[in-house]
Amino acid sequence: MKSIDQKNIEAIVILSGGIKQNKQGQWVSTELTESNSFTGAPGGKIRIIAASYLYKNDPHKNIITSGGQGYDKNVQNVKHPNVSEINTRELIELGVPAQKIIQESKSNNTYQQLKELIKKIKEKNIVQLEIISSYWHLPRIKAMIDYQPELKLLKKAKLIPAEKICHEEDKKQWQPLIKSADTKLEKIIKSEKQGIKDIKAGKYKFNQKIKSLKHANIKALKQKNKQHSLFIIFGSSKGLGHALYK
Repeated sequence: MKSIDQKNIEAIVILSGGIKQNKQGQWVSTELTESNSFTGAPGGKIRIIAASYLYKNDPHKNIITSGGQGYDKNVQNVKHPNVSEINTRELIELGVPAQKIIQESKSNNTYQQLKELIKKIKEKNIVQLEIISSYWHLPRIKAMIDYQPELKLLKKAKLIPAEKICHEEDKKQWQPLIKSADTKLEKIIKSEKQGIKDIKAGKYKFNQKIKSLKHANIKALKQKNKQHSLFIIFGSSKGLGHALYK
């Protein structure tokens, strides 16, 4: 944002998760686990909360919210704001000043988020960077940084699990929630591990385009009664949610 005029800044970047509409119709980040696969990658909310904890412990840092519209402008055929905009609002609600937040709204997947982040580093003269995401997501991020030459500028960035930050801040509140989520993430963890193998083997399709959510939703609904879950559309255990952020 224009109000950030430091010559050299330190920043916390949130690699956004999925989004959903709450009962009031407001767009919000996903919980640690989401039973509805249409909402996107689980754990979006804990990443926001973790970033707010880090900021409150060190208020001179800025926060970068990352994420545009995703692969499709609609989730369940409903238009939504940019994910970075949703995340920014949530940070403000948690007490982070608006002038301390930098939005990046061009990226549509993890790889693009990292590439756009490099642009922000150069544009804002960021000298120290902490990247926050879910613990199961960070190993694939690290693999991308290690194996993609264009991401080498991020090798000095510190990768921090959102779960670790929240657990350290309030163990009583977060430990049972994190422990419960672990048992529900087996499929997504398996898929992440496969993604890492593909990156190391040079088989990962960084810019692969997938079917729109609108088309996928229709197909999923037709098969809903024939399947035990909706992890069927894209031939991956990431399921429909990763149409937004794979």
